[in-house]
Amino acid sequence: MVTGLGTGNNTFSWTIANGICPAFSDTVQIQINPSPVINLGADTLLCNGDSLTLTADPNSTYPGASYLWSNGATGLTLTVTTGTWGLVLTDSNGCTAQDDLLIQSSTLAITFTGLDSLYCITDPPSVLNPSPGGGMFTGPGVSGTVFD
Repeated sequence: MVTGLGTGNNTFSWTIANGICPAFSDTVQIQINPSPVINLGADTLLCNGDSLTLTADPNSTYPGASYLWSNGATGLTLTVTTGTWGLVLTDSNGCTAQDDLLIQSSTLAITFTGLDSLYCITDPPSVLNPSPGGGMFTGPGVSGTVFD
């Protein structure tokens, strides 16, 4: 067993001698190729109904590579929606890399209280209470979170 080799050419030689015949030697060279590296990105959220295009090798680092997506597709890119998406990249040397990406759907539900459907011009202002907070009300008679 040989361990601890770096990438590149490695030369191994061995010699056999039995004390009677002349020694016999042979040499072999072994090429250790680097493993490809892929990164589909961080797990992400998409708005309901949206899609995302994943690219297997956005910098063309591995010319001649083949791609196998978790749904069986083999192209350089894949347009996806929610779910877990995986990719196996095989470079021209037969070395492989794998990555997975989880895409979840985010549905933004908005509710607010404090606004009736009918008002008289002399009614006092109403305070609007949104959930979730952090948004902005717009429309005639609205200032911040007050309808007047």
